Amino acid sequence: MASYGLVKVIRRDHTDPASAYRWEPKRSFHAVARHNRARRDHRHAPSAFTNHGGS
Repeated sequence: MASYGLVKVIRRDHTDPASAYRWEPKRSFHAVARHNRARRDHRHAPSAFTNHGGS
């Protein structure tokens, strides 16, 4: 079944219906993380247009 989720929720032991669940990141999770990191880094980068006390 297709999903828009960024993680997969699966059982720790697929042969035991009573086993606990765990989650695994999908490839899309890592793509979103890279995108958000790039946006964060871009926002915190010094700007060439910033006036640092000059005239």
